[in-house]
Amino acid sequence: MEIACHSCETVVDVPVKDEEFQAWKGGQLIQDAMPNLNKDEREMLISGTCTFCWDVMFGEDLRANDEQETKG
Repeated sequence: MEIACHSCETVVDVPVKDEEFQAWKGGQLIQDAMPNLNKDEREMLISGTCTFCWDVMFGEDLRANDEQETKG
């Protein structure tokens, strides 16, 4: 699935199976519906924001903190 970033219009190809997309739209958590996607790919689906624009808007520090929290 090709998605254009709403800020910079960069097109990102996110490999999503139809059944995964339907599960997510049906209410399943995106990380459960699409376990093979990384967080940047999931964010493109959720908000339409690419990694570069996310870092510009929220800073790389936020991304580093998020990664620390998921590691445990």
